[in-house]
Amino acid sequence: SRKGPIDGTTADGSADAGEGVLIFSLSTLDPSVYRIEKVAGMVEELEAKADPEHQTLQNFRTSRNTNDARMLQFFRLSGKVRRQLGRKVLEIGCNCVLGYTEQFDLERNNGIVIRATGTACIISTVAPSDALPDTNPDAAPGWTKDRGKMSTSVLG
Repeated sequence: SRKGPIDGTTADGSADAGEGVLIFSLSTLDPSVYRIEKVAGMVEELEAKADPEHQTLQNFRTSRNTNDARMLQFFRLSGKVRRQLGRKVLEIGCNCVLGYTEQFDLERNNGIVIRATGTACIISTVAPSDALPDTNPDAAPGWTKDRGKMSTSVLG
């Protein structure tokens, strides 16, 4: 099915795999680039999968192959939990996750467990004309908004 250009929805409007959701490990964003419109709250996701290192076939694998299988499992679980979290974020009407973290646990009974958390938000990009103030007291002398660079008269 076709996906929308920005919001990650399919042609019929349903959310598909959390695409279009921006995920940041940062808890704050550069205000000259993004504006936080709404903070919806914390979102979390949990996924568990068998640990390849503790499967019965372990005896027939080399330690390197077992480790490669475990690393591949970590990679797949990380992608899966991000997609699931993205779906949740879209369902509550947001387009961004701030403060995203992942924690992996190796548990005897459950195998590999991954927990992902973050804060669901609605953000928008700041237009370039809104990002640069008319006068910037912290800018170097000769800074002008319309040119976005130092004027040659000051540089000499």
